[in-house]
Amino acid sequence: MDCVRAVDGGVEIAVWVVPSASRTEIAGLRGSALKVRVTAPPHGGEANRAVERLIGGVVGGRAQLVRGGGGRAKTVLVSGVAQGEARRRIAEALPGVRRDGIETGGRPEGERRRGGVD
Repeated sequence: MDCVRAVDGGVEIAVWVVPSASRTEIAGLRGSALKVRVTAPPHGGEANRAVERLIGGVVGGRAQLVRGGGGRAKTVLVSGVAQGEARRRIAEALPGVRRDGIETGGRPEGERRRGGVD
C-alpha cells in the first residue's frame, strides 16, 4: 500500500479527500493515495479536522495534517504507529476487502449500487 510511508515517530499517509460527502468513510484508493469522504464542508478547516479524526480512529494514533490544508491531496502524520500496523488497519477499513486481505468484488456484502440494481 503506497499511501503509507514510515517516518520518525510514526507514519505519513497520503490522502485524497472528498468534502461535503453524504457520509464519513474510507472510500478506497485513488492512485497512490487513500480516498476518504467526510461530511464536513471544506470551509474553515472543518473537513481537515474531520480527516484527522477519521484517519486517527482507523489507524489508532494521533493524526495531524502536515501538508495540503487547502486542497484535496493531503498528507496526514499519525504518531506512535508502525508502518505495518497502519497498513493492516487501513486494509481492514477498505471497502470490498475481507479481513484476510482477499478482494470481494468492490462492495461490502449486502450493499447495493445506487438505484438498487446490481
